Amino acid sequence: MPSSDIYAKCDFTRTGRHEPWFVVVIKVPKAELEALRQERENRGLEDKVILGKFSGQVATVLYPHPDATFSTGCKLYPEGEIPTEIERRPPDGNLPDLSFWNVVRRYRMKIQSRTLNDDGTMTMIVVSEILESQPDLPPFTTDPDLDIKRCAVSFENQRLYLTLVLGAWPPNDLVEGRALAIIVGE
Repeated sequence: MPSSDIYAKCDFTRTGRHEPWFVVVIKVPKAELEALRQERENRGLEDKVILGKFSGQVATVLYPHPDATFSTGCKLYPEGEIPTEIERRPPDGNLPDLSFWNVVRRYRMKIQSRTLNDDGTMTMIVVSEILESQPDLPPFTTDPDLDIKRCAVSFENQRLYLTLVLGAWPPNDLVEGRALAIIVGE
């Protein structure tokens, strides 16, 4: 059954970074979008720009650091279409006149150590920046892409620690102190 709400996929990119930090699907009542169109500062703007400005409040929920800034870009789904990536899923969050589903999230990690194992695999320990709470880590990928055979997760002192056992030796530039992104979702 078609929806009477407006859906958009919005990318949130931290200032100074190149990749989206998280990607969310937002749902806004049609009446709310119409009200936003009537506001003086929104006159003449495309709906995707209006929703990008309006959805900015999601970043403060997903990444509640007062000094963090994000740029936002939104792409509208066809009117009446409920996005397949959120069908039958409850929203991850609700704000006044806006619901959202987190479909992709990146965690910036640093390589703390790496050791070669007797069986030819490598164990790499990576640690996150400070996080508000332990994230739910369903299957994830890395950037750069690594051949992960096993993973152990711990959360201590507001930091996420991953012990990764890699089947193949990673690129030579993945050394201690280097950044590594963990991507949850798509």
